[in-house]
Amino acid sequence: MNKCTPPSTEGLLRAILPKFGLNDPQEIHSWPYPEDHSRSINRLVARFKCTNQYYLMKARTVEHRGTGALFETQRIHKELYQRGVPLPALHAAPDGETLLPGPNPRDESSAHYEALRFLVGPEYFHVAAVFYEIQHFIAGQRPPANEQIAYQIGAVLAAFHAAGHQPPIRSLAPDEWEQVVPHIDTFLLNKSLYINDFIKRGTVRKRKIQEYVMGLKAVSPKEKRKVGDLFQHSGDRRRQGELSWGIIHGNIGLDNIIASDEGLCIIDLDEAGLGPISHDIGEILSDLEQIDVQRALIKGYMENDGKISDVDRTDIVDGMVYQQIALAFANGQQELAIDRLFAEGQGLF
Repeated sequence: MNKCTPPSTEGLLRAILPKFGLNDPQEIHSWPYPEDHSRSINRLVARFKCTNQYYLMKARTVEHRGTGALFETQRIHKELYQRGVPLPALHAAPDGETLLPGPNPRDESSAHYEALRFLVGPEYFHVAAVFYEIQHFIAGQRPPANEQIAYQIGAVLAAFHAAGHQPPIRSLAPDEWEQVVPHIDTFLLNKSLYINDFIKRGTVRKRKIQEYVMGLKAVSPKEKRKVGDLFQHSGDRRRQGELSWGIIHGNIGLDNIIASDEGLCIIDLDEAGLGPISHDIGEILSDLEQIDVQRALIKGYMENDGKISDVDRTDIVDGMVYQQIALAFANGQQELAIDRLFAEGQGLF
C-alpha cells in the first residue's frame, strides 16, 4: 500500500469501486489534503490501477445546484467526448451510469464516516449527498505557454465550443432561454444560474476595484471614463444577451489542460454549463502572459472554425483588462496604464 494513502481512504475506495464493476485496485494513490489546506469533499480524489488501466476517482457533491445539474455535467461530458472533443473517458458502471451515489457523509453509523470526516472535515458535512465518478487517467503535464501550444489550445477550445454553440440569445429572461435553445436541458439552465450566483457575489469587490482606479492620481480622466464604461458593460444584461452563448468550460486555464503524447486534453468540467464563449476565451488568454502567445491562441481558435463576434471581442478585451486591474488592486499598485491595457487587448484581433 502506498505510504501516502491512509488505510481509511483505501477502505472507502474499495467500497465504491465494485459499484463501477472494478475490483482489486492496485497502485492506489490518494490526495487527502493536509490539515492546513482548505478542505472540501470535492477534494476526495484517488488514482489507481485495474487490469493495466489507470483510473481517477473523483467525488461530487449535491448542494443548492441540485442532483439534476450534477447529472447534467455528466451528460455534457459524455456528449462532448462522443463528438471528438479531447476529454478523459468516463468509466460506466454495469448499469450504464457514470455517476453513482457513495456513502452518506452524515451517517455516523457508516463504516466510512471517519474516512470522510478525515478527508473533508466536519464543516462540509452539510451536503445532502456524495456521488462518485471514475475517469480514465490521462498521464501528462501542464502545457508550456508557447506559441505552438497556444495555437493547439485555441483549436481544442474551438472544438469544445462548436459542440454546443448557440447564436446570441439577446436580452432574454432565464425562463425564456428554452424557447431559443430547446434541446438544452432545464437542469443546465439551472446550473447556469448557479454559476451566475458566484458572479453576483463579486459585486462588492468590483466596486472596491473601481474605487481604487478612480483614486489613482496617475490615471487620467479619460482613462477613468474607460474604466467606468468597462464596469458598466460588465453588468449590462443587454450586452450579455448579445454575446455568443453555448456550452463553456467555466474554469478553463493551463491547470485544466493536460499535454500528453496523444496531444492536449481538457479536464475538470465541474463548472461546464451554458454561458458566453467570451468568458472561456478571456480566461485562458489571461493565463498567457506574452502577447504573441495570446495571438497564437486566437489564431488557433479562429482558424479552426471558432466564431468570435465583434461584441464577443469587446467582452474578451474588457475581461482581460479587468483581470489586470484586479491584479494591480491586489498588489496595491499606484500606477496603472489603462490605455496600454486596452490597446494590448484590442491588438489581439
